[in-house]
Amino acid sequence: MQNQLRQALAVDKLPLKVLADIPLTGGTTRLDYQSLDSASGRLYIAHLGSDLMTVVDVNKQAIVGDVKDLKHVHGVLAVPEPIVFMLQPPARMNWR
Repeated sequence: MQNQLRQALAVDKLPLKVLADIPLTGGTTRLDYQSLDSASGRLYIAHLGSDLMTVVDVNKQAIVGDVKDLKHVHGVLAVPEPIVFMLQPPARMNWR
C-alpha cells in the first residue's frame, strides 16, 4: 500500500529530502495550519488536537516552546512587523 501511495504521489520524483525529525509536544493529535516567519526562522504550528501552538526554530531544528490553552486553535499566521499572531478559532465559537 505504501509503495502504491508513493507511486501515485510521485514522491520519488520530488526534489525533497528529510532534514530533521523533530518530535512535537502535545502528542499525535490533529495538527492544523503552519506559518513560517522566514526572518526569524520560526515556524508556528497550530496544534488543534492539543489546544496549543508550537514554535519551532527551523535553523536550530529544535522546539522553542508552546503557547498553551488555545482552545480548538485552527490556524496561525505570523506577521513579522510588528510581531503579531493571528489565531483562528473554529467557526462554531462565539466571540463576544
